[in-house]
Amino acid sequence: MGARVRPLPGLLRNEPKMGGLPDRFTRGISRVVSCLSRVYRLYHGLFYATLAVCLLTLLVGDRSWMAGVVAFVHQPPTAQVKEVLGLLLPVLLGAWVLCWAWPVYHNVLWHQHRLNALLALTSLIGSLWLADAYMGVAKPRHRRPDLVYDAWQAMRATDPRATVYNLFATLHQPDGASLVLLGGIPDSRTLLCNENGFWVDYQSDRYGFRNPDTVWDQPTADVLLVGDSFTHGMCYNEPATLAGRLRQHGHKVINMGYSGHGPLKELASLKEFYEVGRAGTVVWLYYEGNDLANLYDDYPDERALLSDLKTEWHTPELHRYLTPEYRQHYFDRIRRFGPELEVVREHAFEHLARRKTEFKQRHPEDPTAALSLLNIRVAIKHAFNRPSKAYRPLPQKTRTRLLKRFGQVLAEARGQAEAHGSRMVFVYIPGQPTFERRGPYPLYEQVLAEARQAGLPVVDLYAELSSRMNPLGYYTRHLNTQGYRLAADLIHQATMTTAANQPGRPNE
Repeated sequence: MGARVRPLPGLLRNEPKMGGLPDRFTRGISRVVSCLSRVYRLYHGLFYATLAVCLLTLLVGDRSWMAGVVAFVHQPPTAQVKEVLGLLLPVLLGAWVLCWAWPVYHNVLWHQHRLNALLALTSLIGSLWLADAYMGVAKPRHRRPDLVYDAWQAMRATDPRATVYNLFATLHQPDGASLVLLGGIPDSRTLLCNENGFWVDYQSDRYGFRNPDTVWDQPTADVLLVGDSFTHGMCYNEPATLAGRLRQHGHKVINMGYSGHGPLKELASLKEFYEVGRAGTVVWLYYEGNDLANLYDDYPDERALLSDLKTEWHTPELHRYLTPEYRQHYFDRIRRFGPELEVVREHAFEHLARRKTEFKQRHPEDPTAALSLLNIRVAIKHAFNRPSKAYRPLPQKTRTRLLKRFGQVLAEARGQAEAHGSRMVFVYIPGQPTFERRGPYPLYEQVLAEARQAGLPVVDLYAELSSRMNPLGYYTRHLNTQGYRLAADLIHQATMTTAANQPGRPNE
């Protein structure tokens, strides 16, 4: 006979006999279900072993796959649910719940071994489907054109002037004059993104940036922020962003950061600002992920390999900003481009509608897709994918040219800041993949050397996060609320220290 299997708690111990069957057949069935029952017990023990490993990993501070558990402590409820319910825990925890919930129906199941085998198989399959459904529904991708279009369309139903943030364009007037957009459309409700389970939008100021419009009534600031999406505030509401945190420290902040900006657009924003305002401290936020990365001239057609600086370097209107005297007179002219901005808005909406149609054609709705566990398979593929191209070694010639260009930009930015009585602080922001691969970005040391060679005080967020137990707990895709708080605290300390060391320049 098959080996005895201890019954699960809650199961009836008086099970009916399998009468009416030949002994040989009965013994065969018993051996099969006993084996399945052992598989069930092994699986059940695997859950507890995995849970113990998770707790142990949390204690010793693993910096990769347990990041979601650590982030759970620091994030809002929606982000907590999204981060913790990843791939491994939904499968094991969901299976365990089903295993112990199913015995409620033990009155209708007549054989203990069969019940154990049935619980093991159905729990595993059911929890896999639940995990796949969660990954497909509860984690909307903020760049998916169909989701962005639907959210934008919903906003336009209540506000016809609503827009999206990524309107990268050059405006042209009938007389031939042009203007490169450095921000968004002024005085418009602007759809930003969804990385945390909720859509974020904001009301742009009179020049199209993410500020309360009142900051321009007296455009003298304690802190001027220039940077990309991290400075823009992806993907949180204003109080949780970097600018919002600095305002909580008591600073008067003007934020000219905008998603997609690279070094030349940041230089352009800085120089244009001084036509209308002054700042005690300029905070230049550098993001390693795309400001300089991926400069492989061998792959000119691959958009993923184009850095912000390389793209901007070949834009004549932006390259001219390296000339000290050049300005677009942006703040004066943007207010006069009313009709042209409306055309840009409508073209963007039509373009997004076309992208949604194309996306739906490439990804038709398939009612059987859930059965294939597509989302789980994609997650596993990404987890074991090769390192990002951004972390491959750069050719020496490319590296030298790249750093020389970046040094030119920083030198011009510092010269402009000092000419207008401002201090300047350089902030290095590492990307999430840096801590997933557990090693610094290839140009980390060289970028910091360029900043120090330009005479700039450096806030090194990579060094700060590396010293902490779980750096990935400070990220979603961009920084999370905990990450923005940490960055704001470091910048606040740096601005105070810089002001104390240079008392001759008022912290206006």
